[in-house]
Amino acid sequence: MSAEEIEKILTEKFAEVLATKNRGLIMKTVMAELKGKADGKLISETVAKLCK
Repeated sequence: MSAEEIEKILTEKFAEVLATKNRGLIMKTVMAELKGKADGKLISETVAKLCK
């Protein structure tokens, strides 16, 4: 899964969680959905980018 696909999923499905800017909460929520589908490091980098 590419960074663009991850970002799209994050902004569409997890917009409410992203609004908190709490990376730990975001990662916990997102990893339940994307585990095994995308690289954890790439997800983390995308979350960091969106939290800026």
